[in-house]
Amino acid sequence: MATSLIDATNETESKPKVIGVYGLPGSGKSTLLKQLKVILGNDEFLYFEGSEELASLCPDNNLNHFKVLQKREQDRLREEAVKGIARKCKEAGKVGMVAGHFMVWSSDETSPTKVVTDADWGVYTHVLYLATPAEVIWQQVDDDSSREDREPLSVQVLQTWQDRETIGLRTGCSRNNILFTVVSGDRTGRAERVAKLMLTLLSHNEADGMGAVSAKLNKVLPTHQTTVDTILDIDGDKTLIANDTSKLFWEHTRDWKRAPHPAKILFDELFDGGYSYEAFLKAALFYEELDNHGFDELCDKVAAEVTVRSEFVQILKEVAKTPRLGVVIASAGLRKVFEKVLKRAGLSDAVLEIVGAGPFGDDDSVVVTPELKAEVVKYLKTNNNLRVWAFGDSPIDIPMLLQADRAIVVVGEGGSTTMDGKLRPAIDLNGLKARQLLVPKTATPRLDTTSLPPIDLDGIHFLLRGSLVVHHATGKNAAKLLMRPTRDQSVQGPALREAHHRVGQYLATEYVSEIVGLEEDFITSVQGKSTPGHWLRGEATALIVPLMRGGEPMAFGVSEVFPLATFVHAKKPGDLTTEHMQHASTIILVDSVINSGKSILDFLRHIRGVRTRVPVIVVAGVVQADATKRDSAFAAEIFELGRVDLVALRLSENKYTGKGKTDTGARLLNTVQLEE
Repeated sequence: MATSLIDATNETESKPKVIGVYGLPGSGKSTLLKQLKVILGNDEFLYFEGSEELASLCPDNNLNHFKVLQKREQDRLREEAVKGIARKCKEAGKVGMVAGHFMVWSSDETSPTKVVTDADWGVYTHVLYLATPAEVIWQQVDDDSSREDREPLSVQVLQTWQDRETIGLRTGCSRNNILFTVVSGDRTGRAERVAKLMLTLLSHNEADGMGAVSAKLNKVLPTHQTTVDTILDIDGDKTLIANDTSKLFWEHTRDWKRAPHPAKILFDELFDGGYSYEAFLKAALFYEELDNHGFDELCDKVAAEVTVRSEFVQILKEVAKTPRLGVVIASAGLRKVFEKVLKRAGLSDAVLEIVGAGPFGDDDSVVVTPELKAEVVKYLKTNNNLRVWAFGDSPIDIPMLLQADRAIVVVGEGGSTTMDGKLRPAIDLNGLKARQLLVPKTATPRLDTTSLPPIDLDGIHFLLRGSLVVHHATGKNAAKLLMRPTRDQSVQGPALREAHHRVGQYLATEYVSEIVGLEEDFITSVQGKSTPGHWLRGEATALIVPLMRGGEPMAFGVSEVFPLATFVHAKKPGDLTTEHMQHASTIILVDSVINSGKSILDFLRHIRGVRTRVPVIVVAGVVQADATKRDSAFAAEIFELGRVDLVALRLSENKYTGKGKTDTGARLLNTVQLEE
C-alpha cells in the first residue's frame, strides 16, 4: 500500500502532495495531526508541525530567535521551511500533512496579520481549515495552562479572526489552484471524518466519477433492458429548468458563516480557467462544507423557486407512458435540487437516473464535467446499445451533444452568451449535427436556421416515436401455410402471384388494421337492420404503393382489404409525387422481400422530404432478420426518419439474396429465363 495513494494522484506530476492544516490557535490542529497519524499511519504520510520546522532553522532549535527577526527574514525562513517539507515529501514519496498558521493576531493589534508566503501557495496542493467554534477555542485556550504563549482574546475577536482566515484562504487557494475545504463542528469524530475525506480526495480522479455513474446506470437499466431503446439525456440548468439553480443556490448562501457572498468568489474566480475537473471539484468541496449547515434546507429553498419548463413537462409525460423511452438528467448542478424539483412536479417516475453534483462525500453525487457528460452518452450507446438524444444549452453541453445520436440545442431567453462562439466550430469543424428548440417560441434563434435547423415540440414528439417497430408472423401456423407456395420452387407466375396476393390480404387484415386502427359506421344487415360496420381509419385517404416489380401482387392483396385506398405504382422514389402524398393519411409501402432495406430507405427519405410526419407502414413477405436489429444501418437510418412500422410474414436468418431463377420478381412474372 506504500505507493498506491501517490501513484493514484501523482502519475504525471513531480510536485508532491502536501496538505496544509490551518485553524486558529486552540482549534485542535496539533491534536488532529496526532490522531491522523494513528488512523492513517506512516506508510503513505509524513506529519509536520510548522512551528517545529521553523524552529529547526533557528539557533538551538529555539523559536524565540525567530520571533525577534525582521519580517523579511521571518518570511525567508518560513519559505525555507515549507520548501524543506516539500522536499522531504518528494524524497520519501509520501503525502505531507502540515499544521500551520495563515494569520497571527496579538492583543495589542487591531487586526490579524497574514504570515502566509508565496512559497506556501506554491507548495500546498490541499488546504484543510478547522473551523472550531470560537467559543470552544476561547474555552480551550483558557483551560490550557501549558500554553502561556497564547494571549487571551475575546470570542468576538476570535470569530472575526476565523472569518478573515477562511475568506483569505478560500480566495488564495482558488487563485493558486489549491483544493480547499472547511471542517466545521466539534471535535467528536472529527479525525475519522478528516481521514476519510483526505483519503478520498487524494485518490479521487475524473475516472472515478464515470465509474460511479456507470455503476448507478447498471442498477437501473437492466430492469428496462427489454423495453427501452432510446434515452433522453437532458441537461438541468437552463434546459430542463429555465433558471440557473446553481446560481440560486449560491445566492441563498449569502448569510452562511457571515461571509461575503460565496457566489461571487465561486463564479468570479472558480471557473475563470474554464469548466475543468478541478473547478467542479472545488465546488463539490464547498458543498461538503455546507452539508452540516443546512445544505438540504438550501436545496429545498431553490427547488421551491423553480419549475420544470412546460415543454419538458410534456416530453417527460410522453416518456412516462412510452416503455421504449427513458430519461437521464445529467447536470453540473446539484443532484438534490433536481431530485426535489422533479418530485414536486410529479415527474420522478419518468427519470431513470439523475447524474448531478453534490457534497464531495455524498455517494449519490459526482463531480460533473463536460467530459463526464460526454462519457455518459458514450456509455449508454456503447455498453447498453441504446440510442441517445441529448438536450443542452451551454458550452458545457457541447461534448455531450457531439456524442449523441440526436442533438437538441435548447435556446431560451437570456441563455449562455458564449454558446454561439462554441457552436460554430463544433458544427463546422467537429461535425455536430443539431437542431434548436426555442423555449419560448419567441426566443432569438442561435446562429442561423440552416446551420442549426429549428424543431418544435410537435416535431420532438414525432421523432421520439421514431424507431423501427417490427410486427411479424414468424412461427405462426397461418404464416407457415401462407409461405409454403411462396417458397416452393415449382410455383411461379400466376400461382405465385396469387400466393403473394393472399399474403398481402393476411398482413393487411391481421397487422395493418391494428396499427392504423378502424373507423365505425352503420350498414344495413341482411336482415334489413342497421348494424355497426368497420373499415380502416382514414381508408379513403390512405395510399398503397407497391415497389415495382416484386411488390405489386402483395399490394393488390392489401388493396383488396382496403378498397377505398389510392393505389400508385412506383419503380423509383420520384414516381411518388407530392400530389400523391400531400393528403395521404397513411402511406403503405409494399415489397415482396427486404434484404438490406436500401430501396425502402430511398422511398422513406423521399416521403419525409415531402411529408415529415405522415405515418408510414412497410409491408413485406420476407425480411432479413439482421436488418431489423437495433444496431443495423437500416434501423439507425429509420431512427433519423421518424417511426416506421414494418409488417412481415416472416423474418429470415438466411442472408442469401435471390438472383436468376431464385429472384422473386422473376418468379412472379415468369421471366426466370431472361434473368439467367
